[in-house]
Amino acid sequence: MLVIAAHHGDPVAQTLLERWSAHGACLLTCTDLSRPGWSYDPASPEQAIAVIDGREVVTGQITGVLNRLVRISPHEITWMRREDREYAANEMNAFLLAWLSQLSCPVLNRPRAACLAGPQWRLERWIMLATRVGISVHPLIRHTKNMQAINEGLQVDREFTTITIVGENWYGDAHPTLAMKACQLAKATQAQLLTIYFSGPESNACLLKVDSRPDITLNAEIQNMVLTYLCPRKAGAT
Repeated sequence: MLVIAAHHGDPVAQTLLERWSAHGACLLTCTDLSRPGWSYDPASPEQAIAVIDGREVVTGQITGVLNRLVRISPHEITWMRREDREYAANEMNAFLLAWLSQLSCPVLNRPRAACLAGPQWRLERWIMLATRVGISVHPLIRHTKNMQAINEGLQVDREFTTITIVGENWYGDAHPTLAMKACQLAKATQAQLLTIYFSGPESNACLLKVDSRPDITLNAEIQNMVLTYLCPRKAGAT
């Protein structure tokens, strides 16, 4: 079973669910976390029972997870009493952090303490890490005005190049040296799925931004790379 973990109404998840129906794709949302049937023992994670798309599934039967869940919000669990939503959302986040972290199957991306979908960092942190692996960067200046943070540094305009990392592989029309640096950045963050935006395809191009939840539906080759990573035996169809 291929699992897509996503928020309600995520258009990328819905598109992939349709395209990957032949591969047994199922959607996991916070609604499933409210359904009876879950059984989880940290000492025996492979024997855990999950409820996915309303069905009980042994965790060991899951072949891979594409994780697009950032954080369960109290606003998503509208079927609960308003005064209980914040507590319930926090419990759901804590549970998903443990459950997703212990899955033995491939997971794109595994959760972090601050985010369920891998590194969702401010640009300053990405810039700091980029410089450590030899990626060129622009100065970034922020100032406050009326208590709002305003980014006066990097902006992604019409001229940019993207490199998408999926596991150990990459895709993009860029210089191999730039691609190697992009892979090093992904490895440094322990992220298995990233799209990195650069100012151009040159080896010394500057980093613009990083997306750990890219829309893989826009490129068939990247989509198939993700499918190959999650379900290597079922690769070859998008």
